[in-house]
Amino acid sequence: MKADKKTTEIEKKVKKITKKMKVYAVIIGIIGAITLTGFCFYSVSRWYDENKVIFQTPVIIKFQAPVVIQRREVARPKETRKEEPLARKEIKEKTEFEIVQAQKHGNILWNIYQLETQRGKTDSCRIKGQGFGGFGVMNEGEVICYPTFEKAVERAEFWLSKLEPEKNLVSALCQWNLGTKGLVNCQYYQDFISL
Repeated sequence: MKADKKTTEIEKKVKKITKKMKVYAVIIGIIGAITLTGFCFYSVSRWYDENKVIFQTPVIIKFQAPVVIQRREVARPKETRKEEPLARKEIKEKTEFEIVQAQKHGNILWNIYQLETQRGKTDSCRIKGQGFGGFGVMNEGEVICYPTFEKAVERAEFWLSKLEPEKNLVSALCQWNLGTKGLVNCQYYQDFISL
């Protein structure tokens, strides 16, 4: 019996489609296996994030389980972490430069600090362990030592403001150094402008 030509063509098409379906089935199977493996790995990893396995000897004077499973202490992300009280927060200390520059006459004070004590290196108050001077603030010929650097800067700003350096910087600086009011020039001012 002779097969019809159309029948053989249909059989050939069916064979081609069957081959393609097998290839697609293999690809889908591989993708499914990879996806399932990834999901399993993710699930196991999540379980280990929350739990830890502790191996211990089963006998220590008393019998105990050889494996113990405990919940892990998981650090919360920063967004959900509660704010700590101010006392516990790490407070970044300001530098001397930042403290001085926070004052109205910060630039002038910073240069006075350099002229008077080389920015604290020759501060007699610090050297003797009596606090902070640094700006040459005196009372009856004695340098005044303050308990904190901030207080020393605050007092130096107070006394400099009284000399009104914004009106006449030369007069203010000469009076700061020599105590004499109304000078039109002095070596201290010359040293100041050379910084």
